[in-house]
Amino acid sequence: MIKKFFCLTPFYPVRVIPNEDYFYVSVVAAKQLGLEAELFSLSRYTPQEAYRLIPERSLIHCHGMTRKMYELYWRLKFNRKASRMVITPHTSFGYWGMFGSFIPFAVSLVRQFNALCAISPYENDFYKERGINSSVLGLGIDTELFSGLGRERNKQGILFFGGGRKEKNSKTLLEALRLINTDVTVTITECAENTDSGNIRYRKRVDAATPEYAQLFREHSIFINSSYNEGFPLGVMEAYASGMKCCISDIPTLRSIYGESALYHHPDDHRKLAQNIKQCLDDDYPDRSTELIKRYDYKTVIEKLAAIYKELI
Repeated sequence: MIKKFFCLTPFYPVRVIPNEDYFYVSVVAAKQLGLEAELFSLSRYTPQEAYRLIPERSLIHCHGMTRKMYELYWRLKFNRKASRMVITPHTSFGYWGMFGSFIPFAVSLVRQFNALCAISPYENDFYKERGINSSVLGLGIDTELFSGLGRERNKQGILFFGGGRKEKNSKTLLEALRLINTDVTVTITECAENTDSGNIRYRKRVDAATPEYAQLFREHSIFINSSYNEGFPLGVMEAYASGMKCCISDIPTLRSIYGESALYHHPDDHRKLAQNIKQCLDDDYPDRSTELIKRYDYKTVIEKLAAIYKELI
């Protein structure tokens, strides 16, 4: 009988909201089943060291697909025959497609696991088309926390995460703003320096487990995502939970998660984004996110995980 649980991660999360730490919720789900649970990071061990420390007859949930993780996965799969293994790849196959031959390798790897958790319906469909059973898990958000922040909002503003990251594509937002006659505050985070340019505030990265992060959701009413590729962007779901209106990229991953809840634009279509922002500013945007938020609340994610684990032990 399996009594030990290991959550394998490529790193330890730093300054995240506890209930949104997807490694932590794995441990919580395992403890609910009476398992002795441990969070195990490869940032502290080599794959060989980690392999020696994980005993036979364990339930192992593997998060991510890095080079060190690959080596450990194969060692565990073929030498811990009485163990059971779950994987959450945390991937966007739109992004993987840029690497060509990597996809067949990844598919052959995930076939070796006893259970597979997809982070989006799009990723889930990708596996099923290749004959691999998986469950749509997503990533959990602290709905109660963010709904409270929304109730404290008293002004309009536009929020964008990832200004310093090319794949997040802040260029489309900046071009859209030139078409809109508005003086609302626009905040773009993850920039090199804290600077202001008119009504646009450029800010350095703000860690989630800080009062400054919470303040961003109090001070803004519209969330923008113009990414070229995404897995499961927590910021968008946090924005929904806080009552913000969302204008997001029309890419398969986001469409599969947010459905009819969002206003969409092609990542490079600044004119469509400008129209969507204006629609939000004019308050011509019905809220369709209630069921979406319930589906991805962290408590729901823990329940789904516990059900998956229970079948394996």
